[in-house]
Amino acid sequence: MTSLTGSDFKRYFHLVSLYLLYFGAFLYFAGPAIGRPVFELFLITGALSLIWHLPRIWRNPVVLLLGASILIQIASWMYCQQNFAQYAASNPDLKRLGHLFLFLPVAWVLGANNRSPWVLAVLFFAGLCITPFSMGNGASDFFDGQRSDFGYRNAQHVAIVFAVSLVALVVLRKRVLDGFPSAKTWASAVLAAAIIYAVLIVAIANTRGVFLGLAAGVLVAGAGMLLKNKKPKKRDVLVTAALAIVMAMSLSLTSNPVSNWLREVDTVKSLVSGDVSTIPNDTSSGIRIHTWVEGWKWFGQSPWIGWGQNGKNMAIKESTALPEAIRNEFGHLHNSYLETLVNNGLLGLSLILALHAWVGTTVIKGCRRRGIKDVQVFTAVVGVLWLIANCFESYMFYRSGVMMFGIVSASLLTASGYDFGLSSPVARNAHER
Repeated sequence: MTSLTGSDFKRYFHLVSLYLLYFGAFLYFAGPAIGRPVFELFLITGALSLIWHLPRIWRNPVVLLLGASILIQIASWMYCQQNFAQYAASNPDLKRLGHLFLFLPVAWVLGANNRSPWVLAVLFFAGLCITPFSMGNGASDFFDGQRSDFGYRNAQHVAIVFAVSLVALVVLRKRVLDGFPSAKTWASAVLAAAIIYAVLIVAIANTRGVFLGLAAGVLVAGAGMLLKNKKPKKRDVLVTAALAIVMAMSLSLTSNPVSNWLREVDTVKSLVSGDVSTIPNDTSSGIRIHTWVEGWKWFGQSPWIGWGQNGKNMAIKESTALPEAIRNEFGHLHNSYLETLVNNGLLGLSLILALHAWVGTTVIKGCRRRGIKDVQVFTAVVGVLWLIANCFESYMFYRSGVMMFGIVSASLLTASGYDFGLSSPVARNAHER
C-alpha cells in the first residue's frame, strides 16, 4: 500500500478545488443559498493552492498587479480617514479592486487542461439559464410585456451576462457542434434554442449601454475580419444577418426602443451646448450625467489616490447640486471608470486598465500562436462590449460583472494556452498525459 506523497496531496486538493469551482459557478446565480458558499469554499482552496506555489509565481504580472491594488486601496482609505472620517470604513476594504482578480484562482485551478474551460463555461451558462425560473418569475417574465430583471440584481445586470453569453453562442457555435459529431442535428436545435433564449432576455432587459456595446463589438470584430479577409465566408455573413433580424424582431415585440432613445434628445442637446444644468433629472441618462459631474468634482480634489471605498457614495451624499430624491436613492455613479477615479484615483484606474490590457493581449497572442480564430473574435467582441457597457453601469464592482469577468477571463486565458496553470499539479498531470 503506497503512502500519499506531498505532491499527490496537492494534486487531489487541486481536483477538489476544481469540482468546487464547477458546482459553485453553476449555482452561483441559480441557487445562491448553496452556490455562493460553495464558490467561497473554492476561493479558499484556490487561494491555498496559489500560496503553496507562490515562490514560483510571485513575479507574474497579475500577482504584482494584485499587490499594487492592495497598496492603492490602503492609501485611499487612509486619505479618507484623515479628511472625511465619517465616510471612511473602520478598515480598508480590499475587495473592491481585489474582486477584479477573481480570474487568478480560477485560471490557476483550471490549469492548462484543454477541456476544463469549456466545462466551466457550459456549467456557468446553464446556471444563468436556470436563474429566471429559480430566482425570477419564470415564464411570466417573458410574456407580460414588461422590462424584467429575471431574478438578477436588476435589468442592466441580466443584460450584460446574457449579452456575453449570446456572443459566445454565436461566435463559438462551430466548436459546440463539433463537440457532438454523432448528434449534430440535436446539437444544432439546442444551440438555436439557446441563442433565441439569450436574444429574448437581452431584448426584454432593454439596456441601452449593452446594446451600444454589442453593436460596437460586432463592428470592431467585423472590421478586423474584413481587413484580414476581404471575402468573408458566406455562412458567417448569413448567421450574422439572421442574428440581427432575430434581435430586431425581439426588440420590436418586447420593448419600444425608439421612444426610449427619443426621450434622451433633450439631454443630448444640453450636452452639445455645454449647459449641463439644463439636463433633466428625471431621465436615466440625466441622472447619470448629474451624478458624474458631482463625482468628477470629488476626483479633482484627490486625483491620485481618491477617497477610499466610500468615495462614490460621498460624492452623491455631500452634493449640494443634486436633488434630495437622487441623494437618497443612489449610492453609486453608474460608471466603473469614474467610480474608480473617485474611490482610488488615477492610480486605481491605471491599474484596472493595465489589468484589462494584460488579459486581452495575452489571450490574443496565445490564440494567434495556436491558430485559434473563434476565441480571438469572441475576445474582441466581448472586450469592446465590456469596456463600453461599464461606461453606463458599475458592472466591475457587482456580482454579475465580477463573476462574468472572472470566469470569462480565466476560461479565455486557459483556452488560449497561457501557461500560468502549468505550474499547478493538476494541470501538469493532465499536460503530461
